Amino acid sequence: MQCRCGSHTQSRSSVVTKLDAELFFQECGQCTWVTIEYLKVKNVIVLRGKEAQATFNGDLVGFIKVPQQGGFCF
Repeated sequence: MQCRCGSHTQSRSSVVTKLDAELFFQECGQCTWVTIEYLKVKNVIVLRGKEAQATFNGDLVGFIKVPQQGGFCF
């Protein structure tokens, strides 16, 4: 993917192993711009974009305790 600065981005992720949660994002090595892609919990995509980031950085435990409706199916 190409960043808005013209450089290329790299796919990266952040993991919370105890909760089996992983946040996927694109990061530009030149300008450090970050674009959030999605949040996976137990190998199911449950949120995308800013909602995914807010949940991952906020009350992830509370979010996981509430039953979800199957996430996104691709």
